[in-house]
Amino acid sequence: MRRPPCVPAPAASSDPSDASAQEPRYAEGDALCDAVCDDLEVRTARRPDENVEFLSDSEPTPLRVGIPGDFIPFALRDTEGNVVGHDAELLELLAERAGFAGRVVLCASAWKTLFSDLVSGRVDLVCGGVSVTPERCRTATALPRYAPFWKTGLVRREDRERFAGLEVKAFDNENLRVVKNPGGTNETWVDANLTHARVRLHPVNEEIPGLIAAGEGDLMVTDVTEARWYAARDARLAVLAQRFTPVEYKAFYVRRGFAGAEALRRAWEDLAADGALSELARRWGIDA
Repeated sequence: MRRPPCVPAPAASSDPSDASAQEPRYAEGDALCDAVCDDLEVRTARRPDENVEFLSDSEPTPLRVGIPGDFIPFALRDTEGNVVGHDAELLELLAERAGFAGRVVLCASAWKTLFSDLVSGRVDLVCGGVSVTPERCRTATALPRYAPFWKTGLVRREDRERFAGLEVKAFDNENLRVVKNPGGTNETWVDANLTHARVRLHPVNEEIPGLIAAGEGDLMVTDVTEARWYAARDARLAVLAQRFTPVEYKAFYVRRGFAGAEALRRAWEDLAADGALSELARRWGIDA
């Protein structure tokens, strides 16, 4: 998907997913988020809202989308402004089914401002590997969840034995060098759980695996999906067996009151029913 030339590329950052069929599908935090999302969806569907927009046949509504574009395999922006990945392809499918073909506008956005952009009305939808959290469900409407994952560590292959068998709390020590990206749930987890480690902030998420491989850091905390993607493409890297979080999920979030929200939900359900979603997930390696 190509970004219109009038839209500048965003500052790089990441929020920075794969679960076995035997994994529990709903963790405690997930259950809370489900309850919040379900409650909001019921109230949105059943209660008239003066702030809800309506589609007009005479005035085609654009679909303005915020994508950080630094989180493969979901969405990665190249130097020419093209966005590739699972979510980029899914966005095109949704737009076509929901009546927005040719009217998708990719807007510059970063993880730190993604939801403020959505709530303020600057964009209508956000995606690109966005994790489901209760806080996000309180401020926007989530389309059906997908891509089960957990957070883990990406390390140098030669360091696998160093970390093998360690409990998560054992990672919190001053001998560990962590490289984190700003603004997303990865940073939130690192800040909450690795308070004694030597943490370095690096603004360009997709550069961090290379820093780990080169020995400039020991650990990158990210979703297992991203970790596996990089480890499969760089023999110097390996994914830890430890799971730092319970199973979580991704979602596309739609702005409250957006006129095309119901059309997008119906389009998602249609794509799920005809197998397009499962095929796309399999091709990008995010299927359970």
